[in-house]
Amino acid sequence: MTLVEYGFPECHDYRHPNAVTYLGSPLFTTNHQLDQFLNTLLSTIQHHCNLHLQRQLSFRGRATIMNSLILSKLWHILRLTGAPQGTFWNKLRSIIYQLMTHRTFPKMSFE
Repeated sequence: MTLVEYGFPECHDYRHPNAVTYLGSPLFTTNHQLDQFLNTLLSTIQHHCNLHLQRQLSFRGRATIMNSLILSKLWHILRLTGAPQGTFWNKLRSIIYQLMTHRTFPKMSFE
């Protein structure tokens, strides 16, 4: 019998597709594990933003929600983990832009 059959958790190493998560932060050994964690993190942020878009919040209310509820957790995780330059930051910027410019005219610019 294997250890898994006795109720022990399976081992995580470089061959496992997902990183071990400890206190909300990933313990990754490969770039693929980090990418999987970051993609999951982005989809969670997108889900939370979509939930808050259904509420009739003012611009100031959306900014408060973004800073205090959504991005504060992200900054904590990224402070410990880090994220490579490239698509992660572009996707994050797009998610933030969609929430902040919902029903606003003229659209704000990041530049």
